[in-house]
Amino acid sequence: MPNRTKYNQKVVKQICDLIEGGKHSITEICSLAGISRRVFYKWEKERAQFAVSLARARVRAMEKENEQMKVLSLRGLRILLQGGFLKQVETKTVYGKNGEVTHKEITTTLKYFGPCFKTIMIVLNNKDTANWSTRLKRHVNYHTKRLNTKANRVGARVITIAEAASLGMDSITFESCT
Repeated sequence: MPNRTKYNQKVVKQICDLIEGGKHSITEICSLAGISRRVFYKWEKERAQFAVSLARARVRAMEKENEQMKVLSLRGLRILLQGGFLKQVETKTVYGKNGEVTHKEITTTLKYFGPCFKTIMIVLNNKDTANWSTRLKRHVNYHTKRLNTKANRVGARVITIAEAASLGMDSITFESCT
């Protein structure tokens, strides 16, 4: 039977770091730390310092997640206000006479879509963007989700106008996205 890990600050820090990362379940965290779920919950119940450390790690994880969601929401709002592009990259393999691959052609197509006028009207009516209304949040989430679904359907990615300008590629085709 493997040697059981005893409670110490190194294990507590490892567990808290994994919780803060937000990528693992409690079962996975326990496995990585070398303890059982039962021991984890026993420590949480019986050791106040461990419980406090876990609570702080969970709060930091939620703050990090909220910050990431805020960044994504602001990016989505920018795309809806300015318009954007669906970036589609296609790779075509060209074969020679004897069936060998001679080269690959990569074509990048940017399909433009204009700004969403409903978003513009909502923003003009809710000038304090630091405290978005629930209606604006729902609107941005709904429309960015629709754009991403449309992009996924055609194997593309939604990018901002600034991202498209920074590509600096020669083989870009602009088409209107309906």
